[in-house]
Amino acid sequence: MQGYVLAYRPATGDGTIITESGEAIRFAGAESHNELCGGDIVTFNIVPSKPSPCRTDVYDIEVVQKWPERLTSSYRPLLRELHSIVQMDELVH
Repeated sequence: MQGYVLAYRPATGDGTIITESGEAIRFAGAESHNELCGGDIVTFNIVPSKPSPCRTDVYDIEVVQKWPERLTSSYRPLLRELHSIVQMDELVH
């Protein structure tokens, strides 16, 4: 199957993929995929989960295209402008 990463949390390895048909599929424990980012186009396989047939398990997640590569040339100046406007202050512990 193919879809895109809606969200991914590297600390836990949990995330959500939206399939081509618009279905949201959650996945867990993908720590080996720290390169995943929201917006990435991915291929993957799913199987029904054994503990709960209503849930699915996602495996073999492969990045097909990183999200910045999807930007058309018309969006790049806007992204540069955003980066010049956003100011990140030092983290306070």
